[in-house]
Amino acid sequence: MLALEKLKSLNDSGDVGMEIITKAKKSCTTFQKPGPRKPGRGRPPKKGAAVHLKELFVSHNEQFRETGIELYGKTETIRYYCIDLLWGQKLYQELRFVLVEMNGIQSILASTSLTLDPLSIIRLYSYQFRIECTFRELKQQTGAFCYHFWSKYM
Repeated sequence: MLALEKLKSLNDSGDVGMEIITKAKKSCTTFQKPGPRKPGRGRPPKKGAAVHLKELFVSHNEQFRETGIELYGKTETIRYYCIDLLWGQKLYQELRFVLVEMNGIQSILASTSLTLDPLSIIRLYSYQFRIECTFRELKQQTGAFCYHFWSKYM
């Protein structure tokens, strides 16, 4: 939560343009955008109805799109559904959620960028595996992180 607040303030300042793509928990609860304001007193609502993301795999099954995409060096057939919803406590930031089914495995990806298309989000998230493997290779095989550079002030 704190990371999203910090990212929002950095992006709003105009100095930095950074986005986050991550995997969300299947038990994640999000919210729809608030509807039109009701007449009368009181503050306007910050959020709409609750949406349980794992239930969208069943309730929106007919809205999933099927396509082929190159992941991990080979072409895979996936089904995906994209929806923009509010997430977070008190912040209620709008995020893009991409629900993905591949080989019977269901995953939910979340992105702070509302302009990225769903296939780009899926492709960018798949790069995380390559990056983690590269770091593991550097650490275990080549010993790239074995050296400590100490200053005299430590």
